[in-house]
Amino acid sequence: MTVGREGQTSARRIALIDLGRATASGARRRLSSMVDVIEALGDDPVVISIFPNHALRRRHTWRLLPSVLRGSAVPESLAWSPRSVRRELDRAAPDIAIAITARAYHPALLGPWRFYIDFVDRMSVNYRARSRLTSRTHEQAFYRALADRHRRFEGGSRSLVDGAFAAGRADAAALDAAWWPITLDPHLSPPARRTVDGSTDTDLVFVGTLDYLPNVAAVRELDRLWPALHRRVPGVRVTVAGARPTPEVTSIAQANGWRLVANFTQLSDVLTQARLSVSPLTEATGIQIKALDAAAFGVPQLVSPAVASGLDPDFPLVSCRTDSEWVQQIARYLEHPESARALGQQSMQHVLRHYSPRAVADLIRPVLSPDETAGR
Repeated sequence: MTVGREGQTSARRIALIDLGRATASGARRRLSSMVDVIEALGDDPVVISIFPNHALRRRHTWRLLPSVLRGSAVPESLAWSPRSVRRELDRAAPDIAIAITARAYHPALLGPWRFYIDFVDRMSVNYRARSRLTSRTHEQAFYRALADRHRRFEGGSRSLVDGAFAAGRADAAALDAAWWPITLDPHLSPPARRTVDGSTDTDLVFVGTLDYLPNVAAVRELDRLWPALHRRVPGVRVTVAGARPTPEVTSIAQANGWRLVANFTQLSDVLTQARLSVSPLTEATGIQIKALDAAAFGVPQLVSPAVASGLDPDFPLVSCRTDSEWVQQIARYLEHPESARALGQQSMQHVLRHYSPRAVADLIRPVLSPDETAGR
């Protein structure tokens, strides 16, 4: 908010430049979360969606190549028209503009407004991880090339803009950016959250988009742990839930006798029926929405260090580093439901307190203050 001559405050107009990918659930959640936080600040969010309205015709792509080659834009910016987006940005006349991901940034969007990049996560690390997780040679080369370009951009873009954000705590530190975590989904209202009466129909649940390579790798990891886990906890029940499961995920679930819930409509249908949430991601950047959602439902969770690094250090969860830790901790919380319920309740209270739009607004308010860029 801005302060007038007589001390009265007025709402700033903050433009969010978003790719507009309808099928990307994580991107939609990031956008809606930022809208909620901006409204909690008392400001006016304006969303500018790049696709489908600002797609670039292929014959014009060559005009944008110099920016990519100089490292002032990433290769994905070749798919849309900075001129077209800039015209819409001029019409919006914001006080502040924020590009959500480097893929929604181009230097042509800079103007009289203050400009920020929301990296969300380190795409350089994300793409490098995907190059390791795919077995296809051409995809490995493609992801490595993207990783190199994003690493160059991440290292040099800060001098171009007024500031930067990241959704994951570890990524924010690595990028020298402010931490702007994704907030709790306001649609997960208290009556819909998990009850603690112990009535469940599965022991472990893993939730995530099931054609996303890091999530597929997490299912592989759970499969690798399965023989030892099944010996330690005979009859343990596992549910894997998420959109667009790959044939590999389907095959693993069938081979192990796990329940596969594809394309569920209500997250509550999955989380309220689980005793523990597990997230054995070996590769993870940003903040894992699955961790926030499990906490919102009061589901105790065991996660990998990669998942824990995206959250604040006081987040109530159990981080497992080794195979033996995974098996022992799962067994411990399944055999001691009172400890599991206590951990779940602690995580619910924590996420309500620290990941609400108002709490995150307090966190990022100083970064969006005009005083931050007075010396530019």
